[in-house]
Amino acid sequence: MKTEFQDKIKNFELTATMITEATKKELEEQIFRLNNGKTPTATHKAFMKGGIDIAEAIQNRILGNNFFANRFIMTTSQERGGEDMKCAFHVLALLTNADFNKLTSGDLTKIAESMKNDWVEGKLTEFDIEYCNNLLEDLNYWLPDEDYFSQKDVLTTVHIPIMVMNVEKAKQLIDDGELTVEQYKEFLKYWTTTGFYKDEYRECSEGSPSDKKNIEKRIYFMEKELSEFIG
Repeated sequence: MKTEFQDKIKNFELTATMITEATKKELEEQIFRLNNGKTPTATHKAFMKGGIDIAEAIQNRILGNNFFANRFIMTTSQERGGEDMKCAFHVLALLTNADFNKLTSGDLTKIAESMKNDWVEGKLTEFDIEYCNNLLEDLNYWLPDEDYFSQKDVLTTVHIPIMVMNVEKAKQLIDDGELTVEQYKEFLKYWTTTGFYKDEYRECSEGSPSDKKNIEKRIYFMEKELSEFIG
């Protein structure tokens, strides 16, 4: 039986496809079609439909930062499925006010295509990528130490975009002199150990957490908790 399987592997013919003299747009379309020979995840589809420029910007400028290097924990299957890329898409979708009903499947692909068009038209810029990167870096430095709270519970694709939006709100308050960095660090300690587990937040994090209405509820609840904390 072992020899039989070895023979099958040795005799298996691999197909290599070489695409020459193609534009970047044609390459992206061919990559998308070739990968549809199997069942790609929604993230992989978004990665392909977003195009080379968007993919490189996210890969190098966002996924290469300290937050994803030090804080974001993935299982082997999540790593294969591109969970970090998915999280980055979600964060960018919220920061750029992308039009969606759910951050899943078809809508995620549409968001990626829209980002590609916006990039070409100059609506999505290097500034947006760098802005997203900076918010994630701030979140990385302001969060309490990893032994202080459950990263496995809190730092997932469902919750990280909400926290990034809250960091954006906090930075506005800091600039206006209504909040200090140290106060916000204390709030994040409270949030990751107490506020995050409140029923009002948990109810819109389960069932259909990617629905726009549930995402908006989570953003609202965390902002409300911040307001009450500093008040």
